[in-house]
Amino acid sequence: MRLVILVLILCATLYCTDGLPTNFAHCCTEVARRIPQNLLPRVTGVQIQKSDGICNIRAVVLQVNNKKICMDPKNRSLQKWMKKRHPKKNVVRASHYPSV
Repeated sequence: MRLVILVLILCATLYCTDGLPTNFAHCCTEVARRIPQNLLPRVTGVQIQKSDGICNIRAVVLQVNNKKICMDPKNRSLQKWMKKRHPKKNVVRASHYPSV
């Protein structure tokens, strides 16, 4: 009888946690402020992480060799690189971020 109750509790727990959002693991929790010189030419993708919703910090996520590198969106070198790479799109600028 105890085993049946234990199995039912376990099944109920697994069922309840199945619907929880799993993308919280993909948020940057900290950002690098300096960019290594050889990094930007090797970037294969860029994503902007906003601080609303699940993620709690702003970041520019660079895809390099199947790795994600979280960068500070206030970095001037990164802003210049993004402006060259995407001249017609909105560029992340330091003035958009209030100092904390």
